[in-house]
Amino acid sequence: MMEYISFPLLPMSLTQVHILVESTRQQRENARRDHLILRLLSEADFYGREVCRLRWCDIKPHPPDEFGNYGDIEVYSRKGNIINSIPVGKSLWRELMAWRRRQVKKCGSSFSEEEYIFLSRKGGKLDYSSIWRIVKRAANGVEGLSPSCSPLWLRVAYKRYVVIAHIEGREVGVPAWVR
Repeated sequence: MMEYISFPLLPMSLTQVHILVESTRQQRENARRDHLILRLLSEADFYGREVCRLRWCDIKPHPPDEFGNYGDIEVYSRKGNIINSIPVGKSLWRELMAWRRRQVKKCGSSFSEEEYIFLSRKGGKLDYSSIWRIVKRAANGVEGLSPSCSPLWLRVAYKRYVVIAHIEGREVGVPAWVR
């Protein structure tokens, strides 16, 4: 007996995800941070709360593997247990390292590996509600996308693409905008 997987209708296509992520490139002073957050949500399979809790010590470089991954980001539960180690591709890795260099330069000698990767305007840990605002602000610039867009939509859109491609027997490649 064959089982069928039904997918809920997701009001966001991969093209819209791409447009949403790219729309944050030049908007304002925090555009680099917002762009990197949106990429982590859509490409690296993070939940919004996990992005808020990321610290520099969670990023582990390694030599490029056969899949083109340059490092891993360790995701922790609220209790501190490692949940997952997420591989990061070349493009996203370079952007993370550029963000790190910018943070080191900004903080100077007070920079610590225990620092959160994404800080609020006041210098503290970025709040989950800020992730929502970043996604909603970026969604306003995407034609045909609901203003009620959430961080989870970014994560699910890419997963849906991968699962459907696998079911249809297509080779699951990485979309060009992710590379």
